[in-house]
Amino acid sequence: MSGAIAPVDGAHAIAAYAGSLGFPEPFTTFAFLADLWEDNAAERAQLEQDMVREAEAMLRGMGD
Repeated sequence: MSGAIAPVDGAHAIAAYAGSLGFPEPFTTFAFLADLWEDNAAERAQLEQDMVREAEAMLRGMGD
């Protein structure tokens, strides 16, 4: 699937990046916990995609 995030990249990496950009704490915490708690690779990949979409929407909103 084009644009899919490999599970090895993980929600933890997204959380670290979100934290470095100063995203709100709940978003960063959710990304970190999703990485820790979701054992199913397919479900984790879906969570990661959802988080990336949320981050992209936040960045678009910040650019306005």
